Amino acid sequence: MWAISEDILSDELINEILDRANYLISSNDREKHVFVDKDFFSNNGDEPRNLDILNNIHKAVWSKISESFPYHEPVIDHAVLLFKEPGGVKTEWHQDRAYWATRDENASIFSVWIALEDITEERGALNLIKSNEVSMSEIGNFNNGKLIDHELIEDKKGGFPLLIEGGLIPKIESDKEVVNLKCGSAVLFDSFEPHMSRENSSNTPRLAMKIAYSEREDKDYFLISVSDLENK
Repeated sequence: MWAISEDILSDELINEILDRANYLISSNDREKHVFVDKDFFSNNGDEPRNLDILNNIHKAVWSKISESFPYHEPVIDHAVLLFKEPGGVKTEWHQDRAYWATRDENASIFSVWIALEDITEERGALNLIKSNEVSMSEIGNFNNGKLIDHELIEDKKGGFPLLIEGGLIPKIESDKEVVNLKCGSAVLFDSFEPHMSRENSSNTPRLAMKIAYSEREDKDYFLISVSDLENK
C-alpha cells in the first residue's frame, strides 16, 4: 500500500540538505545509475554524519505520520540520498520485501520517499500500483500484502537484480500510477508495494531521498533509534 503526503519538508530544510550534498550533485561520475550516498546519514561511532539534518527531517516526517504507525519502539532503519544521474536508466518492478525478508522477519520496515525537487515522469518518477493507494488515515495497516514471485537477473542495469517475474509485469503495468511529486512532498509505501522508477531523461540529476522506519525488536542492524536521534 502507499499514500501521498504533501509539503512534508520545508524549502529551508531541503536547501540545507542540497547544500551539504552539493559534492554529489555536481559529480562528473557518469558510471553510476543512481548517485546514492548510503553514508550521507551515518551513526558510525565517533564520526557521525549529518545527524542534525536527519533529526530535522525525522521531526518533519514523524509529525505527519506517527499517529498512524503502531510502532512500540521505532527506529530509523536507513536513510539515503537517491540522486539519479542524467540519462540514468529505469529501476524495474520489484518489492523491497524480496530484499529485506532475512533481516526484517516480521515485516516492519516502511519507506518515506521524498522529492527534493519537482519530480515528474521525465525526471524519473516512481510508479506504484494504482489500486493500492490509500489515504494517510489508512496507512497504519501496512505490510499486510504478499510477496510476488521474483527472479534473479545478474548484471541487470538499474541497481536491483531481484525483479518481479517478467510474466507478471503486464498485469502490473495495467494498474500502474506514475507518481509525480512536488518539491517537499513524499510518497509513503510499505515493503510489499510493487514499484519501479522511470529513467531520468533530463540533463540534470534527479534529487530525492528516502527515510525508512521500522520496529526495533529483533533488529541486528539499524541506523539509529528515534529516541536516540531526538536526544542528539
